[in-house]
Amino acid sequence: MARQIITAQIFSIFLSQNSVLPSAFTLTQTTHSPSSRASRPRNQENSIRKSLTFTKKEGTMGSSTSSEVNYLNENISRAASDYPIHTFRSPFLMEEEEALVEKPKTRHALIILNSPMKQPPSKLFCKLWEIASVRICADGGANRLYHATNNNDKDSSGYIPDLICGDLDSLEPNIRKYYEQKGVRIQRDADQNFNDLDKALTAIPELISELKEMDPSSQLQINVYGAFGGRFDQEMASIQALYRWKDEFDFRIALYTDDTFAILLPKEYRNEIHLPFTSQSLINEENNLSGRIGEGPTTGLIPIGCTCLAKTEGFKWNLDGSIPLQFGGLVSTSNRAEESVLIVQSSEPLVFTAEITEMN
Repeated sequence: MARQIITAQIFSIFLSQNSVLPSAFTLTQTTHSPSSRASRPRNQENSIRKSLTFTKKEGTMGSSTSSEVNYLNENISRAASDYPIHTFRSPFLMEEEEALVEKPKTRHALIILNSPMKQPPSKLFCKLWEIASVRICADGGANRLYHATNNNDKDSSGYIPDLICGDLDSLEPNIRKYYEQKGVRIQRDADQNFNDLDKALTAIPELISELKEMDPSSQLQINVYGAFGGRFDQEMASIQALYRWKDEFDFRIALYTDDTFAILLPKEYRNEIHLPFTSQSLINEENNLSGRIGEGPTTGLIPIGCTCLAKTEGFKWNLDGSIPLQFGGLVSTSNRAEESVLIVQSSEPLVFTAEITEMN
């Protein structure tokens, strides 16, 4: 039986027939110009945190009303040319593929979470490490990095982060001493209102400010390794970071493990997603893909905490914007990328997920 693009699933942990409307709660945030984002000194960290607050809106409890569906339709029915473009380009695209596209230079930052790592590190991790200009271990992530890379290999000494931060309750004393001797900056932050990933994200502006001054036209892409695969509440904390920090970093945070990838797509944009693997590439170019790794071809579009309409192009099963996506209703899962560039337009932010494929 052929897979279907929209699969009905009931998730009691999110929205049900009596759950909060998507407009009932919003994340409000101080507005900053794009040029000022990701370039603030450390003394602005507290103001950044204070600006991230939840505000309750007046609304109705229950399922979507016809007026809400009409509003969603209005926001998704505009011509594609009316939408500004937001682009995600996989860091795993080949150099020759990248050379064909005019684009701003991208600076990468890597955050390593306290999640199991292979020894030696996986090909995916090594690529994310290689392309990063800034590397941060979030508390126990330093333990994971140390144990994965210190195996008497001559290249192990190359895996030295720029910063270890968090409340440091998980950092092993001997590993702390090792990195201190290597000159790594260690920063304790005891604020319990922010988890270790939040604290690592807070530290990034200072670390990349010099890089931004050197190349003001460059974009910042933050890659978080170890975002999934542990406790479910920790996985949801990773997803929450996509929403909490979306405006600070212009929706340029990507979550990775060795088998899963996720980003948050902004609403009312023409989101262009460039992936290295499609269904057709696996069939037609298997020999040319030997040794490659990256996102795709299996994908999903997940509406978290909202009712959302979406139009898509480039998938095996495309959405036409006629049926709302929502928990307790319809969710797009187990789709396939047919084209190397996927197009998504949506009335609300959507989590885009893809599998990680590694060719032997």
